[in-house]
Amino acid sequence: MWDRFDHSQGNWESDPFNPTNNVNYSEEESGLAAEYPQHPGGNKQPFFYTVPELADNQVVLAFQRAFIDKALSYSLRFDNVLYCMDNETSGDPAWGRYWAEHVRQRAAEAGVRVELTQMWDQWDVSHETHRPTFDHPELYSFVDIAQNSHNPGQLNWERAQWVRAYLSSQPRPMNSTKIYGADTSKWTDRGVDAEHGEQTFWRNLIGGFASSRFHRPPYGLGLGTVAQANLRSARMLQQHFDVLHAVPDSDMALLRDRTDNEAYVTRVPQRQFAVYFPDGGDVRLDVSDVERTESLTVIALDIGASRWLEPASVPVDDAGLLQLTSPPGPHVVLVTQ
Repeated sequence: MWDRFDHSQGNWESDPFNPTNNVNYSEEESGLAAEYPQHPGGNKQPFFYTVPELADNQVVLAFQRAFIDKALSYSLRFDNVLYCMDNETSGDPAWGRYWAEHVRQRAAEAGVRVELTQMWDQWDVSHETHRPTFDHPELYSFVDIAQNSHNPGQLNWERAQWVRAYLSSQPRPMNSTKIYGADTSKWTDRGVDAEHGEQTFWRNLIGGFASSRFHRPPYGLGLGTVAQANLRSARMLQQHFDVLHAVPDSDMALLRDRTDNEAYVTRVPQRQFAVYFPDGGDVRLDVSDVERTESLTVIALDIGASRWLEPASVPVDDAGLLQLTSPPGPHVVLVTQ
């Protein structure tokens, strides 16, 4: 509904809410200045403090409500719209709460069910900053932790799984509207490159996310050829693995001899396992909950080539462990009876 970048720096100069661009109020009447050159991450823009619980700026708030109501007059005609109160906000929770309540009120008046969330800028998704969303399912019916994709490697998995566990008492869809990572991004020096973007997509898929999307270039892979290959491979896996009923092994208890960021597993209990290898590897998988058999069928999906390799029958040892070896490069290994 709102984006901090729309109302600061260069964008503010042409913003219709800027008092220099409209006849509805002056700088003095609105409390809004003609310029806000700072990065919006500092949350210095009074535009985001107008709600009653904060500055109670009724002069500007009336026009903000009119703007949102106009947008809703179009969007509430459709039942496939997801509503996010802000983009990468570092604002006061009261701001988002006000607009979430407003959207829900307008939706109720229209007899429409809506799904809402808030997107925080804090990269550590286990930080208390995210709790106003996590702790209020009556307002926010799904969560978006896209900023977690700023964290490379195993930390990316661990923090996402922390959120999944935190939400377990009141489960809701967990989304990643943006996956950062491209060789053209400005964060390659800390590992947020194209390889990271691909790995994050698969950690999300294996980790139980409801949706994931590659962010636009130059910050993400967009819908380029690499992204398309990953999406194609994900669909190929979905044809043979029941992703919607799978349970991620959050703490990697089912894997033996695993090194950092080597492999991640999800399973349909007693039926199937899918093991993601970011760059090949060798691990042992605990398959003891599967009805006892001497061997299981193992087949690897070459993610980059979107191609299934030849299946193999692999023996299960007396401890219920299965040796898995993935070729170099990104692969998903499917284990079935």
